[in-house]
Amino acid sequence: MLERGLLGLAVIGTVLPAPFYQGQRYPGLAILMMLLFAALGLRLPLDQSRRVRVGFTLISLGLILLATVSAGNRNFILLHVVLLLRGGLLFRWPGQVAIATLTFTLLLAALYRQLTTLPMGQFTAINQMGLGPLLVLVALVYFLCLSFVLIMMNALLAERRSRDQLALAHQQLQDYALRIEDQAMLEERNRIARDIHDSLGHALTGMNLQMEAVLKLWDPDPTQAKALLQEAKQLGSTALQEVRQSVATLRSPMVSHSLETDIHHLVSGIQRRTGLTITAHHQLQHPLPPEVHTGLYRIIQEALTNICKHAAATQVTLHLRIQTDQIVLDLQDDGQGFDVTQNTTGFGLQSMRERAQSLGGIAQIQSQPGAGCHLQVTLPLPLLTP
Repeated sequence: MLERGLLGLAVIGTVLPAPFYQGQRYPGLAILMMLLFAALGLRLPLDQSRRVRVGFTLISLGLILLATVSAGNRNFILLHVVLLLRGGLLFRWPGQVAIATLTFTLLLAALYRQLTTLPMGQFTAINQMGLGPLLVLVALVYFLCLSFVLIMMNALLAERRSRDQLALAHQQLQDYALRIEDQAMLEERNRIARDIHDSLGHALTGMNLQMEAVLKLWDPDPTQAKALLQEAKQLGSTALQEVRQSVATLRSPMVSHSLETDIHHLVSGIQRRTGLTITAHHQLQHPLPPEVHTGLYRIIQEALTNICKHAAATQVTLHLRIQTDQIVLDLQDDGQGFDVTQNTTGFGLQSMRERAQSLGGIAQIQSQPGAGCHLQVTLPLPLLTP
C-alpha cells in the first residue's frame, strides 16, 4: 500500500508543471517507465539467487534513470525510496546500505544536472544566495530521508520477523503440547493396564488355584473345601475392590500400611493358597513415597503370581534392602526356569520392567531352563526419600 501511494505521487508529479526543470520533457515515456517499475514490484525475486536479485535491482534502477531523463531531469526521490524499500526485502544490511549509497549518489548527480541546465539568470540568482550551503542542505535532506527510510524499514522488518518467529514458536508449542498430551495418555493407559493386570491377574490366579483345590477336596474334606471356597470369595471381593479403585482414582489402595506389612499379607495369602514356601527379608529404614510403595508392591505381586502360574517352584526367597545409594529387590525361586531370550512378549515381565523404569530404576531377569529364576530390581535411593 505504501509503495502504491509513493508511485502514485511520482506519477502526479510528472504531469505537473516544473519551472525549474529545463530539459526536454516526455511525460508519457516517464509514466511508462514508472508503470514498468511498478510492474516489477508485483513479483519480487525473494527466493531467487543473489545474481537474480542484483539484476532485478539494476533493472529497477535503470527504469528510474530513464524516467528521470524523460521527465526533464526531474529528481524522483519517491522512486528511489520505493527502490530502497524493495532492497530491504531482497538483501540484508550490507546490500541495503549499498543501495542507499547508490541512490544518494544518483540523487546528487540529478541535482547537479538540474543546476547546470538552469538559465544563466536563475543560476546566478541561486549562486548569489549561496550555492554551496544550498547543496549541502539538499544533500543533508536526502541523506536524512534515506537514513530514516532505511532505519524504519529494518525496524518494521525486524518486527515482522519477530511476529513470524512468535507464530512459529506458538505453533511448535501447540504441537509439542499435543505430543506430550498423547504421550501422557499413552503412559496413563499403560499404567492402568498394568494396575488392572497386576491386581486382577493376581486375584484371578489365586481364585483359580483355590477352585482347583476345592474340586479336589469337595468329597474327601468338605470342611477344608468350604474354607478354601470362602477364601476364593474373599479374593474375588478384593479383586473387585481393586479394579474399582483403579478405575475410579487410578491409584493404589495400599499406601495406608507400610510396604513390609503389605508384603507380609501378600506372602501369607499366597502361602495359604498354594503351599509355596516364601522366605522374606526386609531391611528398609524409612517409609517410601506412595508411587514407590505401589511400584515395588506391584512388581513383587506380579513376580510371585508368575511363579505360581508358570514356575512349578517350591521355595522362594525375597530380599528387599538398602544398599549404598540405591534400594535393591532380589527374588529367587527354585522352579523350572525358562529361556529369557525366548520369552519377550509376556505382559507380566514387561510390566515389571516398565514399573522399574518409571521409578528411574531397572529390572533384570536371569533364568535358565531347570535352574529357577532370579529377579533383581534396582532403584536410585534419592527417589525414595519422603
